[in-house]
Amino acid sequence: MRTGAAVADVWDELSDAGIFWAGQQTQLNHNGEGTRDLTWIHLGFLFSITLMPLSTRLLAEFITYRLALGLYWLNIFVPGAMLYWSWAYATHAELINRTRQGRFGGAFADAL
Repeated sequence: MRTGAAVADVWDELSDAGIFWAGQQTQLNHNGEGTRDLTWIHLGFLFSITLMPLSTRLLAEFITYRLALGLYWLNIFVPGAMLYWSWAYATHAELINRTRQGRFGGAFADAL
């Protein structure tokens, strides 16, 4: 792999993981308590994050293949969907800390 592509690959991995880490930490900061089901949802989220270096490496190595691009975007979609699922579950199970809930806009809170 060329040096420029390797640097872009590492940058992409770190930025994607950082974005999802910030999203998960924001959610965890707003949870008042947790359940076993919520823990499993977050473990599934973390598993999807562990696959991120594989998909970015495949994309860097095989940039012209649609399958590599599809796997990369699937690996972007799955952690986002898992974060949404964890937030929806926490809201439905009333696990959100009520003192912090007012910080969110009504549109996002009403969508759940």
